[in-house]
Amino acid sequence: MKIAIVGTGGVGGYFGGKLAQYYANKKDVQITFIARGKHLKAIQNSGLKVMAEKGTFIAVPDKAIDNPAPFGRFDVIIFCVKSYDLEDSASRFSQIYTDNIVILQFKNLDNLCSPARSCLAWQAGLCPKKEIPTLSSLTAS
Repeated sequence: MKIAIVGTGGVGGYFGGKLAQYYANKKDVQITFIARGKHLKAIQNSGLKVMAEKGTFIAVPDKAIDNPAPFGRFDVIIFCVKSYDLEDSASRFSQIYTDNIVILQFKNLDNLCSPARSCLAWQAGLCPKKEIPTLSSLTAS
């Protein structure tokens, strides 16, 4: 199974980090962090330091990249980007999503529904045509 974490800030870093930690020695699951700039370079060089209430650890994904296209299809994509970056982030997957893909959105901002409707999954009819619930109080440290 190939899992992509898009956005590795507070929310994506925590959940992606926990997934990378859990699947670290399992060959049948590949965790990929999709990040940008200096943050991406830091993850590639040193992993991602996750500081949580139950302890601090270094998460090392199988891959840390900025462009998912060359790496083929993913089974699960977890979007953890700000609302204003959702459409651009989703467009990077336009040629590599399948009918069986699982798309999750973990948000730390209110007003998720409008940007979500422009997401690829919504346009492809993979999301129900109703309001999408938000998690407006989720934070990671």
